[in-house]
Amino acid sequence: MEGASDHIDVIGSAIGTVIVLAILIFYYLRDRGAYIDYIDKIKKILKWFVATFIGFSIKLYTAFVAMCLWNWFAVRALNINSISFLEMIGIVLLVSLFTDGINKDHGNWKILFSVLEWCVPDQNREMVAEVMQEQKEQMWTDALIMSLGNIGGITITLILGYGLHLLIG
Repeated sequence: MEGASDHIDVIGSAIGTVIVLAILIFYYLRDRGAYIDYIDKIKKILKWFVATFIGFSIKLYTAFVAMCLWNWFAVRALNINSISFLEMIGIVLLVSLFTDGINKDHGNWKILFSVLEWCVPDQNREMVAEVMQEQKEQMWTDALIMSLGNIGGITITLILGYGLHLLIG
């Protein structure tokens, strides 16, 4: 048990150090007019953490549903052992490692936007910049809708699987 409390103390010290450094950076940048840029960077980092948390939460929910389906159907039909939640999390993460992949189109989008920049006449650049900003802001709404759709699909799978489990049971 002492080892666990030592780790907690080290993590607490690290978090405290990060907070103190953030406060010092905040006051340093505030006096130099870079405060707005700093806040924008913090917002981007927070959005990334929220998106990562939501994505990982969906993976955990997927693992739960997959574990239920495995234990309801595969154990009996294939005469194999049941699986724990932690084991299923490992399997879901392993499968996602190979199926999620990196967005291979990212480089193509950079090229497309570079070409777009050269093709837009000067009188239309402001309008194009506004449309691009609207699209950036809409991106988070689209991601939320996509995540909710994913959760809905997984939930429907769970409900249908449970109903089938009751019928077979």
